[in-house]
Amino acid sequence: MNSKNKIKVAVDLTPLRPGGENGGAKTLVLTLLRMFHSLQADEFDYLLIAEEWNYEELQSFQGSNMVCLLRSNMYAVAAPVPASLKLISGSDRIAVDRLTRVRLLVKEGVKRLSTILISRGRPQLAKLKSLVKRKLISYPRSHKLLQKVLSSKRPRLPPSVLREKYNVDLLFCPFSAPTLAERGLPLVAIAYDFQHLDLPFFFTQEERFHRTQFLTNLLAQADKIICISEFTRQSFLHHFDAEGETLLSIPICIHERLNPLDQDSVYSILEQLGLKENHYLFFPANFWPHKNHRMLLAAYSIFRERFPHLVLNLVFTGALEEPQKELKKLALNLGYGDSVHFLGFLSQEELTALWQGAKGLIFPSLYEGFGIPLLEAMWFGKPIACSAMGSLPEVGGDAVIYFDPRKPESIANAIAAIAQDDTLTIQLRERSRQRLQGFNQRSMTEQYLDVFRAAAHTLPPSR
Repeated sequence: MNSKNKIKVAVDLTPLRPGGENGGAKTLVLTLLRMFHSLQADEFDYLLIAEEWNYEELQSFQGSNMVCLLRSNMYAVAAPVPASLKLISGSDRIAVDRLTRVRLLVKEGVKRLSTILISRGRPQLAKLKSLVKRKLISYPRSHKLLQKVLSSKRPRLPPSVLREKYNVDLLFCPFSAPTLAERGLPLVAIAYDFQHLDLPFFFTQEERFHRTQFLTNLLAQADKIICISEFTRQSFLHHFDAEGETLLSIPICIHERLNPLDQDSVYSILEQLGLKENHYLFFPANFWPHKNHRMLLAAYSIFRERFPHLVLNLVFTGALEEPQKELKKLALNLGYGDSVHFLGFLSQEELTALWQGAKGLIFPSLYEGFGIPLLEAMWFGKPIACSAMGSLPEVGGDAVIYFDPRKPESIANAIAAIAQDDTLTIQLRERSRQRLQGFNQRSMTEQYLDVFRAAAHTLPPSR
């Protein structure tokens, strides 16, 4: 324990990306930071470990019990330069070397799969050089190529930097990756889902291998793993040889961050976005395949043909541009280009206005580790029609209309129920109000702090 008898928690925020690339995980982590700042501040100090791309965003959290530092400044010991990197010189070398010290440290727990790429020699490195010059900082694909080509010569982190240099008592990895783990330092991480095992057809063989190896390493290194739902915890127990006492579930209760706006503000924002109040169903989700946007569009087409007199649009939000373009084209081909709105990544104020103006939530996901939008819809008193897959029944309980997300007819029937059955929607709102009482942001945060407290006072087992 540190000299001031406060528990010092290092929070690894290096995977945090700008915008919405991290999905709901980012929203959870930023909400936790705000709560950590105010709850039990006399018992906990926090060291936020940032990268250059997120340092400015995280600066706003600095305060009496939080300090934000760049990882590159903390681990100042120079990492050895891989032999393959020496083939690149000049200004490109500077760009690669800068990112190498990040990317080669991020995948410590992942088994090496770079032999084939490296054996090809200069042709692959020439391709890498081109990517460095054109896309390295902006595109994740070039990041992955860089990691593959250079991963055979990974530098090791300096030992015990967090414990000995910064007097850290506990490492918290909210994005799961135990990249900065140190021997003898208790480690707590969050586990989100096991989609690559439950829905393997959405992943390549290499992706499945990497994810499985990653979770195996996480299980070996973490003293406690916080699962975002009991569904996720049971998945961990099912797929891995995990000890039950290592895993616990804490639901994601972050809906209270959305403070309702006055009606004039809601009307103004909706007008700017080209929307009318109570004339759309909302689907806030990135455009990943398992979110099932295509099936929803097919179901929406059935609904519109069956009820042409009902005015009910769809509103999508998400941060992935290429999949969004494909879905826009599909909506246009179906003849609903003016009825399906793609709004991209929104500010919190815009998101709040969308919730307040929505007719309800439509959520056709094939897989969820939790399902944050369900609680957000309940928070704003909106009826919910959602998939019966994954963790969603655990979150929604009896306050939701469920459908089979694999059958467009089933989705279309649920849309029709939200659109025209006023008695049912009133019942759903009342059930939502009662169910929401079991999901509290302060309670969630205190459970996290209880885990930190117990882990920090317990010597980690020998690994």
